[in-house]
Amino acid sequence: MGGASSASSAGRDSDAAFKQLLKKLARQDPWEVTVHWRETLSASDASRLADVLRTNAVVRRVWLSYTNLDAAGLKVILGALAVMPNLQELQLSNSNPVGPSGGAALAQFVQRSTTLEELELDCGGLELDGPSINAIMSSANGSRSVQTVKLCVTGSTFLDIVRMQLFALRESPVLKTLEIDRCDEDCLSAFPPFMRGNQSIKAMAFSANGLRIPKSVVLHSFLSVLATAISRATCLVLRHFGDGDALFQSLAEVLPKSLYFTELGIRYTVPS
Repeated sequence: MGGASSASSAGRDSDAAFKQLLKKLARQDPWEVTVHWRETLSASDASRLADVLRTNAVVRRVWLSYTNLDAAGLKVILGALAVMPNLQELQLSNSNPVGPSGGAALAQFVQRSTTLEELELDCGGLELDGPSINAIMSSANGSRSVQTVKLCVTGSTFLDIVRMQLFALRESPVLKTLEIDRCDEDCLSAFPPFMRGNQSIKAMAFSANGLRIPKSVVLHSFLSVLATAISRATCLVLRHFGDGDALFQSLAEVLPKSLYFTELGIRYTVPS
């Protein structure tokens, strides 16, 4: 009984917050330049949000996460974003399962936009496949306005891209941040030849999510390429690598070769 009451109260709070958001957007207050929504959006909610965004000349950043948007909902919102005169940044992450159809719509939006400067996508949370990611990156690469793309892909998705020989990531002039989640030994092995020669990336993050990387030689080779072939990267974050000893030993040997790294983050990893 208490659980049902709590859920009902949370739903009312979310509805009230959404209505307040719509009122703020309708007023077009000059300081309300960011829309950051982290609750579920129904089809009706997506339509209502699109209606107020379509006439908004103030908002510059739209961040949507945990909204459970499907492809249809995303297309409705993209239709509004396409006519916003000052939209500069779009972030879609965490539980927005738009799938390949939504990915295709997103690629078209990026291709046609003349104001969008930064795009951040959680490809796993969006349930995008290799062709979707490739289409989006191709649109971003040819865009007249996009300057920065931040991608988070899962290890399995990244390997799918490699197997299909989609080189949009490697050749992209706008890809600045790449994060690979659930990065296992196969992913580590595939990454260096795929990214060798990239001139745009500034920051990288790799998360093993507790998966053990059994062959330290693979890890060492992977880090060596990062330190020498990725010529402009300045930030590297490594998370959840189970074999801490192998990681620390490889870093000690590899990092002195790098002329560019200024920031190193090692999180949730301890010596074995």
